[in-house]
Amino acid sequence: DVNQNRECEDVDFDNVLKMVSILIKHSSKVFNALPVEKQLPKRNNRKERFLESLPVEFSKQDYLAKADGLNIPHKTAEGYITKFVKSNLLHRETNGKYINPQIKDNEVTKGFKGNEG
Repeated sequence: DVNQNRECEDVDFDNVLKMVSILIKHSSKVFNALPVEKQLPKRNNRKERFLESLPVEFSKQDYLAKADGLNIPHKTAEGYITKFVKSNLLHRETNGKYINPQIKDNEVTKGFKGNEG
């Protein structure tokens, strides 16, 4: 029963505190000596590659062209777009017109000349 009070002498308590401080130092040394595991690069699946290929603003014809480039059937691409909109990864502005908020401002403007400051 864990609700019972346990008692020990002060000397025993002090000894336990000393042992714990040594064990903490030891475990820290062992942890720091462990080899660092290399993270393997994550390979995006077809759906993720499709989302990443979409520009900031695009139309249905644009995303179907991207789908063709990635060998994604049109019906599958349309399903992906619907799921992206429902998940708030894309915004449908009007029928057939979309905005991709995943693209950062610097990615949008990096292709333009004269944006040096």
